[in-house]
Amino acid sequence: MLSIRKVRTASGPVAVQVVQYLGHKSVILKHIGSGKNGEEVFSLVKKPMSGLTTEQNGPPFLLSHIRKF
Repeated sequence: MLSIRKVRTASGPVAVQVVQYLGHKSVILKHIGSGKNGEEVFSLVKKPMSGLTTEQNGPPFLLSHIRKF
């Protein structure tokens, strides 16, 4: 199942990623972006949920399989 993950980077901003969990490992399928404040992170989390159905240079993924945290 695909999930949206928010991770704090070493330099401080929060990275928003679409990942797939395989057992105890996570595979990053798409890095959406990084935000420095809550508004930026919120807009990045909404981005894959609002019509992003294919990656520009990669395989498509289905929005119905994305789980939001």
